[in-house]
Amino acid sequence: MKWSIGKKIGGGFGLALVILCIMGVVSYRSINQTLAANSSHIKSNITLTVIEELLSHNRAAVVGVRGYLLSGSESYLSPYTETLGKIITDLDSLRVLVADNPEQMRLIGDLEPIINEELK
Repeated sequence: MKWSIGKKIGGGFGLALVILCIMGVVSYRSINQTLAANSSHIKSNITLTVIEELLSHNRAAVVGVRGYLLSGSESYLSPYTETLGKIITDLDSLRVLVADNPEQMRLIGDLEPIINEELK
């Protein structure tokens, strides 16, 4: 079967159109995967920042309590009273951030009694 010039040109444009459509679908999927990975990365960074803040606030509170116990001076209790509310806020923020991960929720549940024990 012999194709005319018009059919050859039409077939070439049709083939090019199919290739472009395939490239578009592949690109679209790749962009969506990249966006999902980026979103996950950002959430992980925020979670790590909240954990660092929690550690810092907990450290400040423990140091304040120890200073008070050693010296008897109530001026050492100010870091404890200032950071106690921040520790609760940090724990609440962590619960929200990891609400979709049961293992991390369990770890936060394990962490809370340890923090409470340190701050007694």
